[in-house]
Amino acid sequence: MILRITSPSRDSATKAMYDRFMAEDYSPFLVDDRVLGYIVGARLDDDGYVLTVNITDQYAFEHFNELDSKRAVRSSAQKAVA
Repeated sequence: MILRITSPSRDSATKAMYDRFMAEDYSPFLVDDRVLGYIVGARLDDDGYVLTVNITDQYAFEHFNELDSKRAVRSSAQKAVA
């Protein structure tokens, strides 16, 4: 599965992966020291880093589902407050 992942330019872990990919044309995509896949494209724009990642680890699905559900809860809470 290919994912496009965005991250602010101040994120040091993403910067390290971006720098490695740009220097070596290779970088694993790490979350908590676990390789979830490999970066296949990267760019830095005004909004931060944009990484294109080939996800190869089954754990990644759980990780991204968890992030998505947290975002949905936060988004729902923000709407309720507004």
